Amino acid sequence: MRMGKEKQKNKLRIVRGLQFAIMLALILTAVYYREQITVDAVLHYVPESYVCAFFVFMLLYLLKSATVVVPLVVLYVASGIVFDGWAAVLVNICGVAVCTSLPYFAGRLTGTELHAAAKAKIPEAVSRFLEERSLSDFRKSLLIRVIGIVPCDIISYYFGSSKTAFRPYFFGSVIGFLPDLIPQTLMGVGVADPRSPLFLTSAAISLLIKITTFILSRILAKER
Repeated sequence: MRMGKEKQKNKLRIVRGLQFAIMLALILTAVYYREQITVDAVLHYVPESYVCAFFVFMLLYLLKSATVVVPLVVLYVASGIVFDGWAAVLVNICGVAVCTSLPYFAGRLTGTELHAAAKAKIPEAVSRFLEERSLSDFRKSLLIRVIGIVPCDIISYYFGSSKTAFRPYFFGSVIGFLPDLIPQTLMGVGVADPRSPLFLTSAAISLLIKITTFILSRILAKER
């Protein structure tokens, strides 16, 4: 039994070591090139083939999952420029699914060590909200993504390291990203003509959502 437990511990150490090495490499890459992470820079490296472009965007979202340096809005808008209409929205939904899953499982593997680090980076009012037992995990993850006052990577680490069930966390997170994801993606679709109804409407909705979430974050801070 002891030998079996020792093997499990060794495997876990190897997994954690590889996970740390991969994430460190991604973070250092993102930090080094942070000044170049723009919509134009992303478009420069995206191939013309839609299939290849899809996988490039998934890799970019994978990079986003390991660091707060890459802004989601850059990926949203770039995808809107590359893909047509609602196809761009679906690509970004797949990307959000990727960038919320990897840090969740990283946090789940690391456990209490990462949980303390993630919690230290979360404002006290938000931390109390996340620990509220009267709310389901689905509602917590949905609301915290909608409000968006904490970097999505930190929240993902927090939920994973606190052993939150994956399904409610995952669906709550993906749905919670949609209010920002959809209008910002459609802004990319319509960016060729900034005076078009599509671009102007999407920009107005995006701005309205930002104002609303800012007000909600202030209310949350006061109530908690």
